[in-house]
Amino acid sequence: MALPYPSLLNSATRQALGVRLGGSVVLIDEAHNLIDTINEMHSVTLSARHLSECSAQLAQYEERYSGRLKPSNRTMVRRLLFVVRALRKALTPPRTANGAAAAAAAVERMVHVNALLSVYDLDNINLLELKHFCEKSLIANKLQGFAEKSQRAAGPAGLAAGAGAHAR
Repeated sequence: MALPYPSLLNSATRQALGVRLGGSVVLIDEAHNLIDTINEMHSVTLSARHLSECSAQLAQYEERYSGRLKPSNRTMVRRLLFVVRALRKALTPPRTANGAAAAAAAVERMVHVNALLSVYDLDNINLLELKHFCEKSLIANKLQGFAEKSQRAAGPAGLAAGAGAHAR
């Protein structure tokens, strides 16, 4: 059987395809491309705009359902919101002396994880615990459903405003 690297390397994808590697010999063709594939599988591209939208939706979700959430879940949602806002802040261009956003071209930069965590006060948050909360609670699915429901409730004016935000 021939599989693309991501299908071979991702256990959930293998399971969905019914591929079992136990007792198998795996031959990797073009193995020099393997490192790039692994890097791509474990990378994500974020923009300040995406994080701003996520922050707004998460804040609205937290406000709407705060009374219904268990205290531990409410705390985790607030931590998640704090992390999203910190990441947005890290990606937002610095302001000039007159308060306008710097009109700099998009810049890619590498930041050591510990420096990022320290500068944005994330070093006291257990990110692994937050990741487990996100997976267990399915907060991404809930947030998406909440955002879609909010857009539908806003009617045509809300949909037009949402479409304009995505077109930018």
